[in-house]
Amino acid sequence: MGKQHNRRIFAGFYKRYDNKYIYVVAVVPDVDTGSQVVIFHEGIDACECKYYSMTKQSFCEMVEVDGEWVDKFTRQPQLKITDTHIQNLNDGGFEGPVRKKKPKDEDLLTYRRYHTYILSENVPMNTNRRVLGRLNM
Repeated sequence: MGKQHNRRIFAGFYKRYDNKYIYVVAVVPDVDTGSQVVIFHEGIDACECKYYSMTKQSFCEMVEVDGEWVDKFTRQPQLKITDTHIQNLNDGGFEGPVRKKKPKDEDLLTYRRYHTYILSENVPMNTNRRVLGRLNM
């Protein structure tokens, strides 16, 4: 066995040391031992695939390939999950990834209008300075 190191594992695509892709669905605790278990499926597609589990310790270990120590799995954030993949995960009883909320265009528009008003020529110069002075505090 190779050297061990511990790291945080995210849901998403990973490439194994032999260039096979897997998709990590979740990391959950084992009922009996309390150790962390990684649930994943092989391949990029989630079409009626089998789910597998592996201990986090095994997932994070390093293996020797051609005399060089490499991570057993390497995260691949550039691979994007498709809506079909998310639907297949949901059908399998798993939640899809949580997306970050993007700011609404309305909020950005309100911000731009406010600053345009503050810096416009319609506001007397001394009022403009006073308002900007409060923003810098």
